Amino acid sequence: MPRITAIRCLAVASALAAAGTGHAADIRIDGRLQAAYTYFDTSAGGHGSTVGDDKGQSRLGVQARQAVGEGFAALGRAEVGLDPDTFGSGEGDGGNPFRAREAWVGMQWGGGQLRGGRLPGAYKQVGGIHWDLMNATELQQRRAGGLAGGDYANTGFLNSLAEYRTPPLGGFEFIAQYGFDDRSDDNGTDRNGDDFLFGAIYREGPWELIGAYSRDDSRSSGDNRNWKLGARFDMGEASLAYHYEKVRVRDQIDDAVVNRSSGNLTIEPTGDEFDFNTRHHMVGVSQMYGTSMLWLAWGYMDADESDFDIQNATAAWTQFFGEGFRWYTGVQYQDRGRAYDTRHMTVVSTGVRLDF
Repeated sequence: MPRITAIRCLAVASALAAAGTGHAADIRIDGRLQAAYTYFDTSAGGHGSTVGDDKGQSRLGVQARQAVGEGFAALGRAEVGLDPDTFGSGEGDGGNPFRAREAWVGMQWGGGQLRGGRLPGAYKQVGGIHWDLMNATELQQRRAGGLAGGDYANTGFLNSLAEYRTPPLGGFEFIAQYGFDDRSDDNGTDRNGDDFLFGAIYREGPWELIGAYSRDDSRSSGDNRNWKLGARFDMGEASLAYHYEKVRVRDQIDDAVVNRSSGNLTIEPTGDEFDFNTRHHMVGVSQMYGTSMLWLAWGYMDADESDFDIQNATAAWTQFFGEGFRWYTGVQYQDRGRAYDTRHMTVVSTGVRLDF
């Protein structure tokens, strides 16, 4: 059995086995369901609209925790993604409503947490998408200029990772990951090298400071690493964040594709990876008004090839209805360099999300 398959099976089996033993085990099922209506107006592709979860962020997971000794606990989690719009019946789904997200097994004790399997990268776990309050919607900063995408940045999961996470240490928390050989990423690319990812968080009062580094060892030395720094000031009712990335593990940018026969529009990464480095800036401001939130964001991708630069401005309003349910609506305008077919794009989206 391939190593990655064995690790995934072990993670799922550990969670289920905990439920079947006579020892006390904490089993939790959680997930997210969301759907939105989105209208796009582009300078090259015309305009169109779509209904559903085009970003594919709906998911269902099971997590287990079981005490195995004095001060020790075994942990396991398996999570799959799904699209509530088609649930496996759409073109290209092949009748399968689920797709792989994460699966891991681990141990927690006073000295921290150790886990192994298919995990989000340490780079992705700090700052970034957690500070973009419209993340996982069509109004997000990821692959729209403000944040980089890719498995070694803020998108996806990596196979065959071993991770150690420290307990809080005077406000600091550190994550270190090592990726083993003979595996492949989400794109089916063989990874012949030993990857390393690192993340750090410092929290003090309303301040959160982050830094992260990732290395894709399958690439040449000049094109195999990303790093980022960021700061966020969060007073509960209001927050301000700035996030910076320097990206050498090249990625793509989401673009609009309109099917003129149906009028439907999809958002997909551009066909080829960039052959140059990029730097990403994101500024985000939030303000609560009772159970509502205003979100304003600016994103900028500064590319070595200036014709590929992207700027965006985003404004969104979110209404929270009790525990776990929200409605959001907003607009994003993107101004792109001359190298893109779509020089200007306006995105208007409104949707609902249920976390459970």
